[in-house]
Amino acid sequence: MFRITEAGRPTWVIGEADRFLKRSEELHGCLNSGYRRHGAVVRMVEMVRRVGKRSITTYEPRRFLNFALMAVAGIGRRLDSIEDRAVRIVVRSKGGASAFVELPKTEPAADQA
Repeated sequence: MFRITEAGRPTWVIGEADRFLKRSEELHGCLNSGYRRHGAVVRMVEMVRRVGKRSITTYEPRRFLNFALMAVAGIGRRLDSIEDRAVRIVVRSKGGASAFVELPKTEPAADQA
């Protein structure tokens, strides 16, 4: 997620967050740091260097910029660190007794077909 965010600055639309956020501290960290314009995560990145005819592999920390617009949906509440920076929209079940109005079916205008 953090590599894609740094490369292309997408808008993330994440569904079923209740299923994975509590189990993945790494994803929670990405969401948590992405609310600030200069938000970032630090991850270890493999570095391969040539020394003569040999290759030496090491791992070094790298900062990935992580700012992105996000919509996160799930059942129940999110962790406080995410909800503190969020606009909450509560959706309730319509239930059996609620009435609804069916919208009329329309044909597209001739210039839109």
